[in-house]
Amino acid sequence: MLKRLSFLASGMASAFALLNVLAGLLGAQRPPHPALVGFVPCMGEARPCWNGIIPGVTSINEMHQIMAFAGPGVALFDDLTESYSVYFILPQPSPVCVAMFQFDQHVVGRIQLQICRTANVRVGDLTTTFGMPQQLVVIPPQDLVYNHLAVNSKALNFQPYSPISFMNVLELTQISQPFYKWHGFVPLWRYCQLEPNYPLCD
Repeated sequence: MLKRLSFLASGMASAFALLNVLAGLLGAQRPPHPALVGFVPCMGEARPCWNGIIPGVTSINEMHQIMAFAGPGVALFDDLTESYSVYFILPQPSPVCVAMFQFDQHVVGRIQLQICRTANVRVGDLTTTFGMPQQLVVIPPQDLVYNHLAVNSKALNFQPYSPISFMNVLELTQISQPFYKWHGFVPLWRYCQLEPNYPLCD
C-alpha cells in the first residue's frame, strides 16, 4: 500500500511538472493581456518599467509628463514615514484603475498598479508574458515575484486562474520579507511538503 501511495505521489508530481512546461509553451503563442502591455518595452532589460517609467531613474517631472493623459494626479505625504507619493485614476476604459508612484527623494522608487476588477487579470496571464515566477514573498497578502514585478492575490494558493488585484514594480532590494522558492503550480499541501517553513502551512 505504501509503495502504491509513493508511486501515486511521484506520478502527480510529474504531472504537475508537465503542466507547468505546457503552460509556458502555450503562453508563448498568446499576446500579452492589455493590463501588461506597459511592461513589454522593458522586458529583458536590467531595470523594470511601466509605460516608460523606471523606478530608480524617472524623476517626478518626467513621471508627470508621461502621466499627463490621466490629469495632474493627487499628491500624498505621510508624516510618519516622511514618504511622498502621487496617485492617478486612469481614464476608462483601462485595465488599470489606479496608478500610484512612491518617491525616493525626487525619483520614482516604486510603482503600484491597482487592477480593475473587470479586467480579469490572472496569474496565468503574467506567466504567459513573463515566464514562470521565481519566488513567493509573504507580505500579506502573499506576493508572487516575477523578477522585478511583485503581484498579489486574495487566493490562498497561487494557480494559473488566481485573480490578480495589485502589481508592484520595484527593485528586489526593496523587499525585506523572506523569500520562498517557487515550485510551480502545485497544490498547497504539496508546496508545504517542499517548503515546510512557509507561514501559510501552519
